[in-house]
Amino acid sequence: ADAKSSRCDKFNSVSDKFRAVADEAVRAFTTTLTSMLETDVPLLTTPSGYAFSTLTDVVDAAEQLEHFHAYSKSSSPTGPATSTLDLHTDQGLFIAFAPGMLVGSGASASSTSTDMADFTIALPDKTEVN
Repeated sequence: ADAKSSRCDKFNSVSDKFRAVADEAVRAFTTTLTSMLETDVPLLTTPSGYAFSTLTDVVDAAEQLEHFHAYSKSSSPTGPATSTLDLHTDQGLFIAFAPGMLVGSGASASSTSTDMADFTIALPDKTEVN
């Protein structure tokens, strides 16, 4: 197998554990939020008449999407600072982020460098924060 295939196999072997932890976190958040909400039943009804009694029911029935991003930083320290990805809006009821990991060019080189401060979000008032 080529090196790319080997990396994909390694990713697949650990991603199930990662997905389980992310799912557990989302379920804990949903359960807690559901217990705090005082809503009339049903909470939500689909156009076809299916009723969801709780937020947990909504989340359990929802389509869950996931994606991973791999970015590379410019190797030119003298060039102008540019965004790897333009600011954008992701759609969803809940969006769970996992901390980023910086990976060097070596197969096992990784760090949690101060470069992570380059992660920027925009608040509703358009203020950008790291």
